[in-house]
Amino acid sequence: MMWNLSIVVASGALLLSSATGQQRAGQSEEARLAALRDQKLSSPFLKRTGWVTEFDKAKAKAEEKGLPIVIYFTRSYAPSPPCKAIENTLFSTEEFAKLSSQAVFFCHVTSKVKTDEHQDLLSRLGGDSFPHMVVTDAAGRRIAGVDGIRSVEDIASVLDREVAAFSRLRARAAKGEKKAKADYFIKRLQLGHLGPKAIQKELQTADYLSVEQRRVIRRSLASLEVMEILRSVDEKNPESVTSAAKRMLLMMRAGRVPSGQLAFPFWQVLLGHADQTGNPDLFDTALRNIKKIPAVASDKKWLKHMEIQLEAMRILADVDKERPDSIEAGGEKMLAMVRKGRIPHGGIALPFWSALLSHADHIEDAGLFETALKSLKKIKGATKDKSWLTRMELRLRALRFMKRRKKGGE
Repeated sequence: MMWNLSIVVASGALLLSSATGQQRAGQSEEARLAALRDQKLSSPFLKRTGWVTEFDKAKAKAEEKGLPIVIYFTRSYAPSPPCKAIENTLFSTEEFAKLSSQAVFFCHVTSKVKTDEHQDLLSRLGGDSFPHMVVTDAAGRRIAGVDGIRSVEDIASVLDREVAAFSRLRARAAKGEKKAKADYFIKRLQLGHLGPKAIQKELQTADYLSVEQRRVIRRSLASLEVMEILRSVDEKNPESVTSAAKRMLLMMRAGRVPSGQLAFPFWQVLLGHADQTGNPDLFDTALRNIKKIPAVASDKKWLKHMEIQLEAMRILADVDKERPDSIEAGGEKMLAMVRKGRIPHGGIALPFWSALLSHADHIEDAGLFETALKSLKKIKGATKDKSWLTRMELRLRALRFMKRRKKGGE
């Protein structure tokens, strides 16, 4: 086949032109965002109180002066009337400027410029909107939040009370006061300053903790472990989900079970793992704990569906493949479930319908065989073996033929 050279050249030029255009558009957008950021950083309010506009410099200055950091979050990529209002009023007053002796003031501009550092700092410190203000230690670890940012008194109050109390507690703990060391450890844990490994290490030498404090800490530690595991999960990667479930299973067996808001995702992951692996005991344990969560306990429809899953799993787990009577008994129990409309879904659906297909074949029930085969066809990947599917279709035709012959004989 001969190609028209002029068409090929023109097509190539068109593709190159399109790619170049997209690249230029991307560069143009990045330049626009950078210009908006620079405009924000030149705002008059930043010069009045001596704001620092780089996080690393703010931390270095706070470390040098022994001061906390007040972080103000604003944005440049889109207008924010509330931010502009406090910048032109509150942040431009003499009263506000006087606070500069109590902390290092750092203005974080969310710009959406790809090369700008710490663009995720707002979410990392618990914020989700603008304006937002928090106080951290010199390492950038959250100590307190400022609600509302309505007046100088709001900020001063947080510095004078929460932040000052934290500093005093830290100083007393550094002197070796037993109660202060315990309170400081628990406070840092509550603020999220410590990860699971750091907590475990501290617990090994923390002779200043009471039995009750250790119990509280271990409960919090379980929640931190679950959070760490959940952050490692990529829903598009089944292996990461399985790995997370196995880690949570080890936690459960060791008695490290989270409470509060993380209880539901913990037991939900284990419920899904039990469903995929066909483990009725684990499924039952997870379901019983989920039922204790008020928000879930009221969902009767979902709970009924889970009870059906558990019933099917128990039947399949009780089947002994070496004993024909056990296989037949299991098949009859599953058939009874279908007749009552108790149809399982999820990971147990495939073994459930596969077992019923075999049972239908054994008792030569064409109707049940057809129902089971139709249900298997709806399960992704269950009937990808075309030769097997062809054999099953032929077997269904044979069962139908046998059924007609029996009727004719009658």
